[in-house]
Amino acid sequence: SFSGGERVWDDARHFGFVSGGGGKMWSQDMRALPTGARIWVNVPPMRYVAVGRVLAPATRFEVAEVRVDDAWIPLATQTLEGVYSSDPARDDDFAEWVVPVEWIDARPLEAGFWEKGMFASQHSACKLRQEFTLGRLADHFNIDDGE
Repeated sequence: SFSGGERVWDDARHFGFVSGGGGKMWSQDMRALPTGARIWVNVPPMRYVAVGRVLAPATRFEVAEVRVDDAWIPLATQTLEGVYSSDPARDDDFAEWVVPVEWIDARPLEAGFWEKGMFASQHSACKLRQEFTLGRLADHFNIDDGE
């Protein structure tokens, strides 16, 4: 989940990750994302900006690694626009969890896509089942269901 304040979409787009936390509901959502899963990124208030594949399970921000140019690098040592919770003493439920992603297509916020009737959720991650949204996203991002 990327909105105003702490998380910045440009960080995630550049370094290949999604993140969430600050409460049990959001941290559990991140930790449940399976390796290899396709993800669609919807940035509040309502715009889909990316599609990608999960590269590895979620880890806490302070130890998270992301893949840039085929090398795994520690995210916490990179220059980031956002401010991400990195207190090792923080309980897992309230920590920031990072999931490394290989982007198939990731666009700037101003190029986000939304149509009336599309699905959105308060969760940081959830299973997207609504056929209308899946179909419109596949068309917009040129994704075959076989990918």
